[in-house]
Amino acid sequence: MKTTSVRLEQPESFTAFQKILKEKKSGVLRELLEKGRQAKSLELFKQKKVSLGLGAKLARLTVSEYLDLLEENKTPLNLSKKEAQKALETARKVM
Repeated sequence: MKTTSVRLEQPESFTAFQKILKEKKSGVLRELLEKGRQAKSLELFKQKKVSLGLGAKLARLTVSEYLDLLEENKTPLNLSKKEAQKALETARKVM
């Protein structure tokens, strides 16, 4: 695993997260990165810049988990009928 250094502009807000979440800096940072990754993936999906599969991959979720995330965020699927049929066929093959 590679290590990346980050400088925080307002460390007091980060400290507030630590106190509220009762976690170490590394845990808080990992959680914030995970949520940010998911949020950016959702944004790209809404803009139709990524597919369902790529959105899930960027969010580091399974397609099923990503579908749940889309539903939680009231994000409609931007699939054509042909794309939906292809996804269904692929799911049937896998199952």
